Amino acid sequence: MHALQFSLAALTLTLLSAAAAQSAPNVTITTTKDGYQVPAQVPAGYVHFTLKNDTDRPAEIQLFKLNPGVSADTLKSAVAALATDPGDNSADVEARIINSSELYGGVPELAAKANYDFTVNLEPGTYVVSTTSSNGDEKNPQALANLGYFQTFEVTKGDNAAAAPKADYRLQLADFALAFPATNIAAGQHTWEVVNDGRQPHFVMIMPVKPGKTEADVMKFMMSDGPSGTQDESPISMDETHGGGVISPGKTTYIDMNLAPGNYFAVCFVTDPKTKMPHAMLGMTRFFSVK
Repeated sequence: MHALQFSLAALTLTLLSAAAAQSAPNVTITTTKDGYQVPAQVPAGYVHFTLKNDTDRPAEIQLFKLNPGVSADTLKSAVAALATDPGDNSADVEARIINSSELYGGVPELAAKANYDFTVNLEPGTYVVSTTSSNGDEKNPQALANLGYFQTFEVTKGDNAAAAPKADYRLQLADFALAFPATNIAAGQHTWEVVNDGRQPHFVMIMPVKPGKTEADVMKFMMSDGPSGTQDESPISMDETHGGGVISPGKTTYIDMNLAPGNYFAVCFVTDPKTKMPHAMLGMTRFFSVK
């Protein structure tokens, strides 16, 4: 009898260990010249996304989950409006997006022919992959959301029992601050747990500070032309960005970043609906070093 009990206990522990060790299912979303390629269905739970950019220009990929009663066309209209220069109404357009959906991360800028990996815990529902970018044509500006870069997929309950990834570092987003780990950050490939502890949506964009440039140089640049200035004028390397897409309050994403030694500038550009100012102008910037 004791031997049987021992065997059953050992079997239970084995099954529990196997469940705990289950890897998150892998899902690939590809940006092509004609739009996004996405699966029709994805299991609920922790899912590892590989975002691929097969085009010859940078791409933005953002995940949205439609709120109950909201149609995909409603969200598409708001995303397209933000892409085609809403001017002084950008805060109002962002509010339309926020009221229509929950945001589950992505990548604010993915270089041409590059990949990006992140993991997020998905709840059942209808999701959208899209971008707030335009085609860049000054004479005939069009939202990419209207050109194939707005695709839906369903997240359904299943047997996905994967646990959250083990993170090397934790980054907290708040209203309006970025809290990096107090420990030294090592160079190389690491998994970052990015948590939105605020009451507004946030994202983080991380860019290297050019050698010889100071924090004062960066902030002066941000207060002038900012990211719209040319690469030669900028004290930060805007063609080498890291970070993660927008996540709603209470959401967490796990992003893989490979940082080289050096100094970095982190920032969030979501607009505050009350002041109509970017979060960066309200204190959501941070400098940190990688050894």
